[in-house]
Amino acid sequence: MTLQLDPSAPLNSFRLHAPPMLLTSSLYNSTLQLSEIWGGPNHGLTTPQPPREIYLVQMRLIDCFGCDIFVDGRHVSQNRCGRAGMLDVQDQLVGPRAELRDPFRLMFLHVSRAALAQCAYEMGYHTTGALQIDTGKSVDDPVARHLFLGIRPALTSPLGRNRLFIDYALSALTTHLVYRHTSIVDRRATTAPTLADWQARRLRELINESLSDTLTLAALAQAVGLSVRQLSRAFHGSFGMPPHRYLMQCRVLRARELLLAPRLTLLDVALASGFASQSHFGRVFKTVTGLNPGAWRRAHDISTRGN
Repeated sequence: MTLQLDPSAPLNSFRLHAPPMLLTSSLYNSTLQLSEIWGGPNHGLTTPQPPREIYLVQMRLIDCFGCDIFVDGRHVSQNRCGRAGMLDVQDQLVGPRAELRDPFRLMFLHVSRAALAQCAYEMGYHTTGALQIDTGKSVDDPVARHLFLGIRPALTSPLGRNRLFIDYALSALTTHLVYRHTSIVDRRATTAPTLADWQARRLRELINESLSDTLTLAALAQAVGLSVRQLSRAFHGSFGMPPHRYLMQCRVLRARELLLAPRLTLLDVALASGFASQSHFGRVFKTVTGLNPGAWRRAHDISTRGN
């Protein structure tokens, strides 16, 4: 069953004056959502919300020490470990509320118990999907922190959003939460998977036919009859890299072909290769080839008229 999460309901408790920045991916038979919100000092007490089987996994982007946490109307902690980068969990089943006195800027992963349990199952484990971080208790989790910060640019800028990367990053964050913060039992035997020849061939075709940012892990997985988790593991086993990196390499290969046409501007090449902008194209192309597109074109004796 697909659990459709309302992107605004859990965050309504913060009485936001501006809508949150939001990314959404359909993974693990659920909808995972990443959001970022902010507010000024003396925000006051958040409003209560109906109980749901959803966790808001929160990371602070700035220090926020002036914060008291309440569960079911009972004061449970005064947050004295509110430095930036710390991880908190709000279990929506226990009616969490916070009284915020300091300015805050927060990132949230909205994830259901069902999604965590399905993620564990696809890894070869069983779990109830319950996170073992009490509401009101902050933990230092460097891996989760770097995953949050790694995906944040896709929240803050509409340019260069790569759906495969977003799906992959949210899947990685969910997988880490399962490994690190749930009780995993009954590990089933697993082997390092690879794709069948027809699956690898089909995925190459799909990625080369659609070099844009709209391609998703869910669409690729469905095309070859796998779950998203199975696809991610088998793709890496067959291609030696995750899908979003393979997509970038395909874009660069297409761009090199187009750069041999002297009448095409660099912007023409960028857009035809699936990049969102010329600057994004230049950064990725130089990372892969060691040269920026203009220098690569000149090195191959191609006229740069019109660029």
